[in-house]
Formats: sequence, C-alpha cells, structure tokens
Amino acid sequence: MRVGRYHLTYCLNVHAGITLAEVQQNIAEHVVPLKARLSPDAPFGVGLRLAGKASKEMLEGDHLKAFRKLLDANNLYVFTMNGFPYGAFHGMSVKADVHAPHWDDPERLAYTKRLITILADLLPDGMDGGISTNPFGYRPLIAGKDGSVDDSVWQTYVERLVDSAEHLATVRQQSGKQIHLDIEPEPDGLLGNCSELISFYENWLLPLGVPMLAERLHLNGEDAREAL
Repeated sequence: MRVGRYHLTYCLNVHAGITLAEVQQNIAEHVVPLKARLSPDAPFGVGLRLAGKASKEMLEGDHLKAFRKLLDANNLYVFTMNGFPYGAFHGMSVKADVHAPHWDDPERLAYTKRLITILADLLPDGMDGGISTNPFGYRPLIAGKDGSVDDSVWQTYVERLVDSAEHLATVRQQSGKQIHLDIEPEPDGLLGNCSELISFYENWLLPLGVPMLAERLHLNGEDAREAL
C-alpha cells in the first residue's frame, strides 16, 4: 500500500514454496488476511517471490492470466520481485546454495528474463517495477585461492547483464513498463558490498556493456548508457 510516496509491501520470500500452487496458497493464507488488517480499503502491494519452477509454470497456458485475476479479485498489486533465490529457500543451509545458479549458468539469465516478462504483465500502469538478483555468485566458488577473479569471468557477467538490459528495453518498448534489475550485494557474494558493486559498474559494466548494447539496439552511446 502507499505510504506517502512509498510502497509498503509484504514479501513472499518469508514463506516456503517453489511451485505456483504454493505461491497462490501463500497469498490466500497470509497476504489476503494481512491486507484486510492493514489496508482494507486500498490496494496492497505484494513482493512476489517465484522460484525457478514457479516462474516456468506461470508462463504455461493461461496461468499468468489467472494469477492476475487472483490479484485483482483481492485488490493486490505486484511491483517488486525477489529474483535472488532460484530454488528452495527454507529448511536448509542457504549460504552457498542460495546463489545457484550463478550468472555464468544460462539458466540464471533465462530465469531472470522470465521474471521480467511476468512482472511486465502484472505491474500496474504508471508504476516502476524492480527485480532483485544475486551478486553473480558465491565468491569462494568463483575466486582463486588468492581472491582474484579472472577477467573472463567479469566479461561473462557483463554479457549476461547486457542480455538482461536488452530484454528490459524490449519490454519497455512493447509495453511501456519500466522495470529495473537490482543487483543485491551480500557478504560472500562476488559483489559483497556497495564499493565492489560500484567498482564493477565503473570498471566493467559501462566500458564493456555500453558499446555492446549500443550495437544490439542500434543506439548511440549516450542512449545505450542510459538503457544499461
């Protein structure tokens, strides 16, 4: 719900569930009663978490259309999604596994694109949407013994983000929906804090990514930088 300029939302990642049916059950059992208490007369925001399995199910048949009807029937809206954990997120050790698949795995990109497609359909008109994602992977599994990361690894992650940015730009052109992909720094992630994120942005993403995206979308450098 709106609190001044801001949204107060309830994030479904606090509940177990990796299938679409489990997500729908969590909305019925937890979100709908909360809305009745906190925002009975106004729309209530949902922070949607779809595991990899649920994201695939959502795009099968008319599941997305039915899910949108479920939201509308309960005066709920989705403007943010947790795209960090891909699989199970409860009742297990998540220190390393929560990062899987890493961004060098094509399924991470495919999963992210599915979430973008889903959010573009669910996002209310005139509202920006955001999807959080992992900081590329679990550092101990990526870096060398001396803590260094090979240049080819960073290049791969830039290429994957450019792929994501291209999809975001296409969605915006086709639907008018503005969605941003939000890298979430985390200790033991390859980008463990804001300084490391800024360093990647300045030293890798912009220098390599801007000309790459400009060529793909036939943009000048300034417009490609803005899109990225």
